[in-house]
Amino acid sequence: MVATPAIKATARRLLALSLDEQGAVSAERALEVIKVLEANPPKRGLRVLLKTYATYLESHLTKTQARIEHAGNLDAAALQELLTSLEQRYNRKLEPVVTENPALIAGVRARVGDDVFDNSFASTLQTLRQSLQ
Repeated sequence: MVATPAIKATARRLLALSLDEQGAVSAERALEVIKVLEANPPKRGLRVLLKTYATYLESHLTKTQARIEHAGNLDAAALQELLTSLEQRYNRKLEPVVTENPALIAGVRARVGDDVFDNSFASTLQTLRQSLQ
């Protein structure tokens, strides 16, 4: 079964019920939504509804997170400056998810939703290799 417009609309309403006052996904609210669905399942399309709801949750999370990868040390001031710059660009509060990635060699890579900002030495080397071919 495919997600019908009615299922998509219901999944969007469930997503809205899962957000807190700041528009971030609340784990507690999402669990409550699941409990209510479990207690009162729709007559048809529960699996498709749950998959669509999960897809909307994941999409919303990626838009509200700034996934920041860095090589080596990243001091708190530089991280805060990068996060502030991204929040100004997207005009919303972003939750930082910071990980170390030695493959970057040096620099940082930030991802918000589908947008990637890459200021790493590995990216520079890759660009040079492509220009020499």
